[in-house]
Amino acid sequence: MKKEVIQLILDCIKNQNKNDLECNIIVEETTMLIGQDSCFGSLSLANLLISIEEKVYERFETRIDLVDEKALGRPDSPYKNVESLASFISDTISS
Repeated sequence: MKKEVIQLILDCIKNQNKNDLECNIIVEETTMLIGQDSCFGSLSLANLLISIEEKVYERFETRIDLVDEKALGRPDSPYKNVESLASFISDTISS
């Protein structure tokens, strides 16, 4: 399942690249989503997370909330990069 989620996230980033002229985001598993090395601003990250939530629902018929206390309160941020976010989403869907 994690590989499917990774691909879903990468597809969402590719789609966002088409709409965001400010930054051409590198599309790979190690792409940073937050922090100094990230190309995402707060608005573009919020848009990406909403897009991912929608695609997860379409693909897995499971509603997830990527901006909730469970995600925000983790010491190992699920927003670090694509792989960490995919792990968080896979765990959330499986539970």
